[in-house]
Amino acid sequence: RDVERSRGLGDVYKRQVMHGTGDTMMRYHGGTRHGGRPYLSVPRLMNSYKARNGCAPQPAIHNIPGGKRHVYRCARAETQLITNPQNHTWNRVPDASQEVWNFLKRQRL
Repeated sequence: RDVERSRGLGDVYKRQVMHGTGDTMMRYHGGTRHGGRPYLSVPRLMNSYKARNGCAPQPAIHNIPGGKRHVYRCARAETQLITNPQNHTWNRVPDASQEVWNFLKRQRL
């Protein structure tokens, strides 16, 4: 079920998600936090964005320094996931600031 759509947020949005696959605070495969409240896994979250943005099921995966960029071909809005094997805090590789800037500078308001 599309969680954001159930909250009335079904609009199309350009998305860039960054997540460490070794994150012990917000686990890649989901979990609970704040008194047992569940949160989605990254794959489930990305499936929601892919459905909303009309994306192909499988991304093109590019190796980048320290991680991978998963770029989805989408009909309605650019969607990508950047992963690395690190924990919650990234240590400059990949360069999260540069990755965000590279994504945002292509967008139009």
